[in-house]
Amino acid sequence: MFYKISPERQKYLGVRFFKWNPNTKEIIQVCVAAGDLKRGKGSNFGIYTIGQTTFFSNYLAMGYAIPCKDSIYDEAFKKVLSFLK
Repeated sequence: MFYKISPERQKYLGVRFFKWNPNTKEIIQVCVAAGDLKRGKGSNFGIYTIGQTTFFSNYLAMGYAIPCKDSIYDEAFKKVLSFLK
């Protein structure tokens, strides 16, 4: 299942995409652009794994993460990966 940060929250949270595998409970976060830079907030450019609790409580439950197509996630993933090479 694929998600992205809603456009209304991108200024604060940045441009992020998530891939959630409910079978393994693994969530991969792709951060394309940082939002507001505040102390204690991880908004760095890159590809990360995050905990399922973090994803559900900080993004999905709050309505900040909305479903997106896998092609949109894959495009962002490849873009970030090309910069990290």
